[in-house]
Amino acid sequence: MMELSSKLEYGLLALLELTPHYGTQRAIGTQEIAAKQSIPDRYLDQIFGDLKRAGITRSYRGPKGGYTLARSPQDISLLEVIRALECPSSRDRPGEGGPERRAIWKMWLTVQQEVDARLQAVTLEKLYRDGRQLETSRWMYYI
Repeated sequence: MMELSSKLEYGLLALLELTPHYGTQRAIGTQEIAAKQSIPDRYLDQIFGDLKRAGITRSYRGPKGGYTLARSPQDISLLEVIRALECPSSRDRPGEGGPERRAIWKMWLTVQQEVDARLQAVTLEKLYRDGRQLETSRWMYYI
């Protein structure tokens, strides 16, 4: 079973804080995001460094500085965020050795391609909408 690392969870939470502000030209500071999402400030700075290098966010300096999404939340997939924040794995390594090992790697790569396709289909916009729906459904009472 795949696990969600704290780095990926924090990165996604931070990006979801930026999502509703896309197109408003309002940069959100890391301190604001860290306080709202209970993320350590220094760790969040490292995460944003990775996201910026991957072209997912932009940074702005100054008193009104902070971060914005570099592109529309519709255009940023969960797969892209994972690749920006997680170390490359050895999953792309072809199986070497006997036919059994090659069969295992072939199966693993097939499964990974299916997972990647699912992750590519999930965008920040979808995650944000899903979160808003869960927030409103939390307050529904049934009699």
